[in-house]
Amino acid sequence: MLTQKARLTEKKITSFYGSAWNVFWKKKRYLVISSPLNIDQNRTASVSIVLDLVEIYSQARDTQQTIFI
Repeated sequence: MLTQKARLTEKKITSFYGSAWNVFWKKKRYLVISSPLNIDQNRTASVSIVLDLVEIYSQARDTQQTIFI
């Protein structure tokens, strides 16, 4: 859906979805980046990248535990 919206509007779109535990509270789980790609003057495509942020949250929790000790 965001990929199509990026293609139609010809603008980059960044959005967050889902939920997962961060260090102390819940935060969004997925980061979605959609961007239009101009192939030539007549054709436009788009691409989306979905990043799962759980591993980043896990590393942040591990770091926080070390600091608290």
